[in-house]
Amino acid sequence: MTLRLTLSLGVLAIGAAAAATSACSDSGGDGAAVGQGGAANVGGAAAAVGGGTPTSLGGSTGTGTALLPETGYIEGGGPDGRIWGAWYTFGGEGSVFTPLEGDPVEASGGQICFSGTVAQVIGGDYATYYGAEIGFDLCGMPGDMSNCDQWMPPEFCSWAPESKHTVSECGISLNTISFDITGTLPSTELRINFKETGRDENTYLVVASTGTYVGNVDDADVGYDTSAPPLNKEIVEAIHFQVSSTESSEVPFDFCISNLTIT
Repeated sequence: MTLRLTLSLGVLAIGAAAAATSACSDSGGDGAAVGQGGAANVGGAAAAVGGGTPTSLGGSTGTGTALLPETGYIEGGGPDGRIWGAWYTFGGEGSVFTPLEGDPVEASGGQICFSGTVAQVIGGDYATYYGAEIGFDLCGMPGDMSNCDQWMPPEFCSWAPESKHTVSECGISLNTISFDITGTLPSTELRINFKETGRDENTYLVVASTGTYVGNVDDADVGYDTSAPPLNKEIVEAIHFQVSSTESSEVPFDFCISNLTIT
C-alpha cells in the first residue's frame, strides 16, 4: 500500500533523543507502583495530532500488521476496519527517547520500538516530569482530506483535517488489547493509557512483564487514585504506552511491540 505521509505541523520535536536504537533484548522487569507518576500527562499530548494522507482505501485485516504500519499511519485497522490514525511520541521535560517527538513512528519487521530514558521527577512535579509515551489515535483524521471518500469511510469526510474523534463517533470496538512485547521494560510502570476526550488523568492497564500481553479494557482504572471516575470507553480517542516516572531516579527503557490487536 502506498501512502503519502504528511505530519501535523502542530507536533513539536524535542531537542534531544536517546541514542539507544539497538534491537530489543528478551529481558524485562515488573512494573512497580510509583504514586502519581504520569498522573497529568497532558504535556505534548494534545499537540500530537499527527496525520498521514492515505491515497488508497486500506482493507482491514484486524491483524497486528494493520495496527503497526510501516508508514506510521493506520488505515482501516481493527476488526471493524474503523481505526484510522497516526503513531507518534511525546514526553515530559527532560525525558529523551527514540523515535523523536514529531518524527514519523514507523514499524520495521512487524514491530514498533521505543527506547530512551525518562527524567527523574523534581519537586514532586509529576505533571511536568510525567515520563515518555508512544501511541496512536483511534480515529484521527489526516492532514489532507482531498478525495477522502476514495480511501476511507465516506462518513468521515465531513470532519476537519487533523481532528480527533472518539470510539463512539467512529464505531470502533474496544474490548480487549493484546500484543507481544520484548526488550527491557522500565523499573517503574509501563502503562497502557486510554485517552478520553476532555479528561486530563488517564485510566490505564499495567504491562508487568515481557511476553504476550492480553488485557481487558474494562479493567482499566486510575491506579493511584481509587476515587477517580471509571473509564468511559465511548469517549476514548487514543491509546498511549506510557513509561511512568519516579522521584527516586531516571528510568531507562528499551522495548518493542508486535502483533498488536484490538477487538
